[in-house]
Amino acid sequence: MIRIGQKIDDFAFDVYQGHEIKKVKFSNYRGKWLVLLFYPVDFASSRPGKPEEAANYYDRFTKGGAEIVAVSINTVSAQKTRHGDSPSMKRVIPFPIAADAFAKLSRYFGIYIEDARAYLLGTFIVDPNGVLKPGHSRRDRRPERQ
Repeated sequence: MIRIGQKIDDFAFDVYQGHEIKKVKFSNYRGKWLVLLFYPVDFASSRPGKPEEAANYYDRFTKGGAEIVAVSINTVSAQKTRHGDSPSMKRVIPFPIAADAFAKLSRYFGIYIEDARAYLLGTFIVDPNGVLKPGHSRRDRRPERQ
């Protein structure tokens, strides 16, 4: 599992973007800030959630030298189908959506809970040199005191 301050491994993974499926590696994003958005459930037709929200700010990210990659537990084929079915997905998701159906990336970033076979929400930031910076995941949240 990767830790803050470490350089990320150069995994290859499939993404869906712009009506095509392609294979990329983390090194494709070197030289840019990379924001990884992990979400446990792929897009519901009524509310796509975190990726749709990030899409509202995508132009600001790219102008600042950053790229966003959403990471879904579904396969790229399921994402392609879902993308075609969801009006909001057609409209607003300009960045790549990575497939993590076997939890390889989720395990690496520490947001897959083996015992429960569950995925957590998570946001991770990788600097232009490929080093993991502090981000946010549900596991980071502390219970509120009563």
